[in-house]
Order: sequence, then C-alpha cells, then structure tokens
Amino acid sequence: MAATKQQVTPGGEVSPETQPKPFNETLKVAAYGANNSRKTLQIGHLIETFGAPNVGIISCERGLNTIRSLLDERYIKVVDNKQQLRDAWKWAADTFTGTNQWVCVDGGTRTIQWLYNDVFGTAQRAYEAVLNGTPKKNLPPDLRAYAAFITSNEELDTGRLWGRLGTEAERLLDSFVKLPSNQYWTFWEELTSIDQYRKGVPWKPDTPGNLSFGAIKGAFDFIFRLVPQGESSTAYFRNPPGNNENYGKTRDDWRGGTRIPDRVADFRLDRLVLLLTGAITTNEFNKPTTNEGDEKQ
Repeated sequence: MAATKQQVTPGGEVSPETQPKPFNETLKVAAYGANNSRKTLQIGHLIETFGAPNVGIISCERGLNTIRSLLDERYIKVVDNKQQLRDAWKWAADTFTGTNQWVCVDGGTRTIQWLYNDVFGTAQRAYEAVLNGTPKKNLPPDLRAYAAFITSNEELDTGRLWGRLGTEAERLLDSFVKLPSNQYWTFWEELTSIDQYRKGVPWKPDTPGNLSFGAIKGAFDFIFRLVPQGESSTAYFRNPPGNNENYGKTRDDWRGGTRIPDRVADFRLDRLVLLLTGAITTNEFNKPTTNEGDEKQ
C-alpha cells in the first residue's frame, strides 16, 4: 500500500488530516521463575501505578497474599479448573475493555496443566472404554472425539495427543491476547529437556509439552525470567554472546529509541510498561530504583 502523501500548509505545517497518529497496541508480557522470584509482586506494582480498578487478576494458584494490602476483591477471580477459567475470561472481557487496563493470570503453568489433564485424561477414558468392548461409534459424545487417537492396534497415539494439547494451548492464549486489555501472565520455570532422561539450559516457562511452550512463545511479545537477588529480582531478557542460560523474548522499538537491557536489576513491571508506552525514557528506566518496603514473593 502506498504511503499517504502529507499535505503542507503555506506556513510549512503538516495539516491535521495527515498528521501521523501513534499506533496503540496492547502489551502481552510473561514472566517465569521459581516460587520466590516475585512474579506476583509485579501485579502489585501495576496496581500501585495504574490503580486496582484497572488491574484484573485471575488467580489460579491462590497465591496473592504477598500483595494482599493492595487488593480489591471486585477485581479478582479465583479459579480452580478449566471451566472456571473460561468464566473468568468472560468476566475479563466484559470488565477490562481499555488499552490502559490489565488482565493478569497468576498461574499460567497451571492453566496448561488443566488442558493437559483434560486432553490426556479424556483420551485415557475413551481408550479404556474401547478396551472394555465399547465400539468407538457408541462412545459418549465427550469421549467420541478422542476415538480418533486410538490406533487400529488399540493403542493411544500419544504423539497426536501432544499435538492436540499444543492446539488447545494456542486457542487458550489466543483468546486472552485478543482481549482489548494488556496481558501479564506468570509461569513456573523448568530446564529444557535434552532427551528422555536429561535436562539442561536454557531455563524456560514450565509447560507440559514442547508445542504448548511454542504457543507461549507465539502469544507474548515479552518473555523474561525473574531471578531473586537479595531484596528484589533481576529480569533476564537476553543472554550475553555465547551464553544460553535463559529463554527470553523482546519486541522493543530500537528505531524509536526504546531498548530493554539484556537484564534489569530491581525489576518493576510498572516501569517497563512506562518505558514501552513512552512515559519514561530508556535512560530513566535504567536508573536504579529503591523498593524499600516492597513485599516479596
């Protein structure tokens, strides 16, 4: 598509009709780390800066005590299974409708585990029913779809089931990132599987199956590892040359002067948001902050 030619007034000014308009897109951010890496604390920082009514929380782990003093129950949904997560999605879609608002899913690893339990658990029930003599065509409706994963040798095709899990993870994440609000998800961490018996670097978000990890990589613009350092945490976005310690992903605007450092000590998610939205400069972002009195997770 050809670029629109700007019209210049006799005074040398660009006419209002052709002034470039900033492109405003929501942020999709994911953090992963150990239990004490202060992933949930980042939600508290969002509340401090943007206000509780602008930060919706879907709690999948019942681990919000570390930011209890900042919480308002009107903006929290506690979920324990896949159906409740679907209901929470509808609540988030109806409640947080602006690009200045956030939906935070605390417990992303658990949401993928629910999908895993559903896919493999349902397939196992269908498999057992067939082994017990039920023809595939006579299976109950909730099991019949999984008959396709039972081979002619009456074995479960686990490779295709992992593919089904990856598809379900893509659908789940896609439904959230298409909401009109910004997204922040937390995940546990794990080492990468080298083979059936060994694991090694890089560290990455903890998810069952490589395809579900691929869904995470595709859904989020920023993925970083949080590592506790004294009274705060350091966020690792990139590895130095020759180092493969942590998986990370960024989409910062180098041309526009926004570049996230490879690692950020004393990390605060709210300051990252201010940087990415142009409220503070890269130099201001890189200045150390004091987090005295912060609660930790």
